[in-house]
Amino acid sequence: KTKQGRYIDVESRLKLITDRAGGHLILECNRDISPRKQSARRAAAEHAVTIVLAEAEMPQAAWPRLLEVVGSGLDWQFGRIWMIDKATQILECVATWNQPSLTLSEMETHQPLARGAGLAGRVWAEEKVQWIPDIATASTPMGDSINPHEKWRAALAFPIRMRSEVLGVVEFLSLAPQEPDRDIARMAQAIGDGIGQFIERMRAEEALRRSEEHLRNQAQELEQQLLASGRLVAVGELTASMAHEFNNPLGIVLGFAQGLLSSMDPNDPNYHPVQIIAE
Repeated sequence: KTKQGRYIDVESRLKLITDRAGGHLILECNRDISPRKQSARRAAAEHAVTIVLAEAEMPQAAWPRLLEVVGSGLDWQFGRIWMIDKATQILECVATWNQPSLTLSEMETHQPLARGAGLAGRVWAEEKVQWIPDIATASTPMGDSINPHEKWRAALAFPIRMRSEVLGVVEFLSLAPQEPDRDIARMAQAIGDGIGQFIERMRAEEALRRSEEHLRNQAQELEQQLLASGRLVAVGELTASMAHEFNNPLGIVLGFAQGLLSSMDPNDPNYHPVQIIAE
């Protein structure tokens, strides 16, 4: 533990030394390996986020696990996800997480936030990562979104973005001061963009499911018509495979288009055509 109250990881080496008089002393050397450990934790957290988003079938199932892997991996004690309600244009808390060892006298308030209100609302308005190393000395008030009865010392919040649109905000709180880390801030923004792509994929899959349902309904109607016309067998096989034959290639095209968009500069002349393909 440093003089500033911050905990660090050290590698210790100790050696027994005998002096001329036959006395003994121990020489201890400690080397700060926190940067190395933090780098390993960041890599593990990024990998865990990728796995969570790849395996989740619905956003609601992904949120708690996502908060857990990021919060635990980067040493934050409390986290929550806010999503923007398009109809009311407010932020609503959709998921929370806290370390099992953490006992809160009062759970954090989750009242809806307007654009610019509280830390999450400010992230929505400014569309960038916000890192508060020490809430007690912060020049900007946190608003009503952070419970003053808890001894929160640091906060990190970053936007969930789908291309140029902000969909929500991820927020973490710590009981100890957290000095800003540029690499973690960059990783947080990358996670926010990854969540945005995940939501876009979920929306695309929902659209495909609706399309398949529509095609199945059409197939059933056609089947009833063919029962009367005596051509049920031939055309029935065609309609049964219609949804599969249409949606498989469309899904492949969509996947490649989204992959291209995630790695392309919006100023690239090919960006807009690829965007049209994805839409």
